[in-house]
Amino acid sequence: MRQSMALSYLLVAHIRETFAALRDRANTPQLDALVTYMVRQWFQHVLFNPEHWSIFRRSERTNNDVEGK
Repeated sequence: MRQSMALSYLLVAHIRETFAALRDRANTPQLDALVTYMVRQWFQHVLFNPEHWSIFRRSERTNNDVEGK
């Protein structure tokens, strides 16, 4: 599977496993801080988790449509 940091474009079922594969390859102190932040903010957050921020197969992928009205 091709790995990308564009996790939000993946099917929800694949987001966590892809992130885990990327996390395992991020073995520098600078990336450790980023990975820790991403886990806390985007995977363990009460309001935001992959089910909420995945844009897989959504026609509107940004909030630009909402802001323009």
